[in-house]
Amino acid sequence: MRYKIKIWLAVYLVFVFSIFLGYGFLVAPKSPSQAEARVVEKVILGQNTAHWLSYDDQTIIIKNSAVPKVKSLVKEAVFQPIDKIGYQIVKLPPGKVLGQFFEELKKAGVAAEPNLKFSLLANNPNDPLFTTNDADTSKQWNLPKISAPLAWDITTGDASLKTAVLDTGVRLTQEDLASKLTAAADWYDFVNLDANPTDDHGHGTWVSGIAAAATNNSKGVAGVDWLSKIMPVKVLDATGSGSSTDIANGIIWAADHGANAINMSFGAYGVNPGDPGTGPMEAAIAYAHDTKGVALFAASGNEATCTVGSCGFNYTPNTVDYPANNPKVFAVGASNVSDVRSSFSNYSPALDLIAPGEYIWGSYFASDTAYAQGAGTSAASPEVAGAATLILANEPSLTNEQIYTKLREKADKVCGLSEIDPDAHNNQCGWGRLNLLAPLEVPTPTLTETATLTATATQTLTITLTPTITNTPRQGEITNTPSQTLTPSSTSTSTKTSTVTNTSTVTNTPTVTETFTPIPTGEITFPPITPMITALQNSPTQTATTSLTSTYTAQPANTATQSPAPAPSAGGTVFVRTGTWWEGIWEWLVGMVIGIFKVLAR
Repeated sequence: MRYKIKIWLAVYLVFVFSIFLGYGFLVAPKSPSQAEARVVEKVILGQNTAHWLSYDDQTIIIKNSAVPKVKSLVKEAVFQPIDKIGYQIVKLPPGKVLGQFFEELKKAGVAAEPNLKFSLLANNPNDPLFTTNDADTSKQWNLPKISAPLAWDITTGDASLKTAVLDTGVRLTQEDLASKLTAAADWYDFVNLDANPTDDHGHGTWVSGIAAAATNNSKGVAGVDWLSKIMPVKVLDATGSGSSTDIANGIIWAADHGANAINMSFGAYGVNPGDPGTGPMEAAIAYAHDTKGVALFAASGNEATCTVGSCGFNYTPNTVDYPANNPKVFAVGASNVSDVRSSFSNYSPALDLIAPGEYIWGSYFASDTAYAQGAGTSAASPEVAGAATLILANEPSLTNEQIYTKLREKADKVCGLSEIDPDAHNNQCGWGRLNLLAPLEVPTPTLTETATLTATATQTLTITLTPTITNTPRQGEITNTPSQTLTPSSTSTSTKTSTVTNTSTVTNTPTVTETFTPIPTGEITFPPITPMITALQNSPTQTATTSLTSTYTAQPANTATQSPAPAPSAGGTVFVRTGTWWEGIWEWLVGMVIGIFKVLAR
């Protein structure tokens, strides 16, 4: 009887063990495994993290100097250089495990970085923003708020200037954008590696219209800059996701093709300059800013209202997204109609300005005549990028840093900032809210009274030579020798001339009356909106990140609720949370089984 009990107990334990074993295989991530992701995390960060991780499991990033060592470790690896900044993308051969490879590189003394996955700031637009019957919010209130109509009396831009929009692409035939695009030689799609940066998401078309839609054409919307050209550079795919290396390549491409300004309406929460995975972007930003003189603008992020329940993490005060927190990039937050920082808008000492970011109209990718309204720091950033090209059109000799300074010093001092202190700054609103007119105003020249005094002194020295006449007498005569004396003559003449020129002061002060006529004058007809809303709902939502997880988010709108990060899929992006509940049960169960078998063996 005693042996029968032992046998049945052993059978029962094997059955339970098998259930847990099968369940573990079903729920465990397959590519890479949970353990694999933890290895990557420990190797890169040196510690465990409670944030979600997002990176490409098929590529890594190394510097050029590490290529020989990596080739010796993985002869089948494929290398793709990132020109101008000294980095290489390494594509692993099939079957190579990323975490183990990181460990091998670490032992070989090779510094490798993960290829971070970037996603749009997925604050999806609310449905009312895509309708035509919302009369109270259908106007472009943001333009008179920043004094755009008065600014346009000074300049409407310069068609030789280029604004690169690094985003999901642009609908190339959209009626308010087709005439505003640069030459096709400037276009590129780094997602599909071709010269057709067509928008398959919607965000990039919306952002482009805010910055520089064709204006005063009785169609659609008005852009901040009427004349500057839009350079479409696609770095994010149809889901709003893109790698740090694609973005770095996009920055370099834009700089090399003559971009004067670059707009980046995406951001990674919890990532700082210099963190693992930011190396290529840091080098690309420095190349564009320092070498090419490009002004770069980025959204500060939409996570300020995040909690564990809504986003999976609590927002840390005084935090803006990457790359907005890079000192060479101008960080832009969002404001509302009351000149208050939008509740969702991230803030920190790195914030430069706020700009209108709620109920903002722009062009849309659903059709050639589609327009959409949204909210987020994604809308605020292109407004400031458009302001930068207007400033440059007005003063072509300005550098990127001088443009930054003008935007800061001439901002409207909202949020309690001192009106009399041009250096006033706070973490909530930066240097203030964007003012488009003030940076364009050049002091009126005046003619002043001029007095000229001319003094002339002339001294003349006259010398006269008189010859001596000698009479030679005959013998016995008296000699008479008249003598002429050499007498120098000096004449000094002094002349003083005073000339006074009086010029009256002329001041020309034009009288300007501020008016604003929404464009178009009538209601905008929208195409069916279902496909667009579906696409946006399929976008990744806000994702908590650490230095290893970079989830870029473009923000067409702010929502009251946000869903946690999506579950992982086989291959591609990997989302991992360390220390899962079933691992603990697994370890306990194994220990229990071992203990029972020890008892049975006695």
